[in-house]
Amino acid sequence: MEGLTLHHAVTKCWTAQVLPRIKPIMQALPSCIAWELWKRRNNRKYGKAVTVSRHVPNFNNTSITCASEKARAAKGWIKVNTDSASRKNSGRNAIGFCLRNENGDVRYAFDREINEATNTEAEALAVVEALSYCREYNYTQIWLQTDS
Repeated sequence: MEGLTLHHAVTKCWTAQVLPRIKPIMQALPSCIAWELWKRRNNRKYGKAVTVSRHVPNFNNTSITCASEKARAAKGWIKVNTDSASRKNSGRNAIGFCLRNENGDVRYAFDREINEATNTEAEALAVVEALSYCREYNYTQIWLQTDS
């Protein structure tokens, strides 16, 4: 493992030659590990006890969730990620979204600047724009993710 960068480790998980039913687990593994490490870091930072015995069951639950989400995407779902960016609340904003197919390939990406709006209004507008696009192009199996 010495000299292996994070990028190389993630690539190895994604390209590993494994049984098809295990592939979603291998692909979700780096995200699950990063998520569990982030939760562990936050618990420790804010004074909560962190033990390995508590950490392992949490990781198993996260792994199952990540793998099931990957499997759902593999069944013809279009994954839509939306976001907005602003200089300040109630200021200039930009919105955007991207659509990815079951292989994770970007099918479409969109962004534009909008007039003044609150952060929440901008986030909501990004979702509306994404869903409008999906409706126009007859995407019906939509997995929508937003950070808001």
